[in-house]
Amino acid sequence: MIGLSSWVIADGNYPHFKRGQRASFALTFYAPDPLSLPSDTLSMDPPAVDRPSMQHLEGPEYLVTAKVTHVVEHDGWWVIDAGIPMYRAGLPSNNIKAGNWVRGQINVSIDPFDYFERFSRYHAAPALIFEWHVKSIQIETTPIIESGRMRTRDKSRRAWREVADTTARSGGFEEFVLHCERLDAAPRR
Repeated sequence: MIGLSSWVIADGNYPHFKRGQRASFALTFYAPDPLSLPSDTLSMDPPAVDRPSMQHLEGPEYLVTAKVTHVVEHDGWWVIDAGIPMYRAGLPSNNIKAGNWVRGQINVSIDPFDYFERFSRYHAAPALIFEWHVKSIQIETTPIIESGRMRTRDKSRRAWREVADTTARSGGFEEFVLHCERLDAAPRR
């Protein structure tokens, strides 16, 4: 399940997504808390960490074990592979370097523009744009909590509703989850 904020479409970065369509995009991730290194930080392949994994939690949230494949310091981005490669704009914390294994909770979403507009042009950038089949789409209907000028979702009352496409509305602040299957095509930049 892959998250998508409505602003990504509103900015013109992608057309609306529809259930059943084929789409191309890279994945990005956000870690609410810094990803942690395994306890043996001196080892590139610690014995307790030997393969990438993604355990689905809720919506676009996952618990991952991933290998850091790239850290591009001069341009400020990095890539992990948790079974599928995905990037994060900004540099990693905790002295994380390429080759390290990391663990933690992440939110996975569609690349808003950083990779396809900028990072993919870097000569050593990994190919991160995959072909996907959009099997279904859900819109988040979790109530919004307003506090002054801040709006956030009430995480204690998470709810989703199936929709046919991303033109659906739930009163503003639209967040979608796309249930996708990665197709058997080589990734591209």
